Amino acid sequence: MINRVGNEIDLIGKVDLENLSVYCDEIDSLLVLNDNVSIKMEALIPSGSSTLALIIHIKRKEKELNANVVFHDCPEKIYEMIRLSGLEEFICFAL
Repeated sequence: MINRVGNEIDLIGKVDLENLSVYCDEIDSLLVLNDNVSIKMEALIPSGSSTLALIIHIKRKEKELNANVVFHDCPEKIYEMIRLSGLEEFICFAL
């Protein structure tokens, strides 16, 4: 589930292969041209590489829409997957 209030998007729940496309579709409907958003991940429950696939989808959408996306409160497990895959230089995380 994804909620947007103003410039904040909350990713909520467990992302897995069964519902990844639903999350991607929701992101597609929420991000707009030249958007500037913070994506909060504290309520996200990682499951395998599906969460990484969702983040990559968001980054592609960001580029397509000339948007600016900053991720907040990334679970350590997800951040470690990003770091190990060499993607941390392409994904903006707030400290």
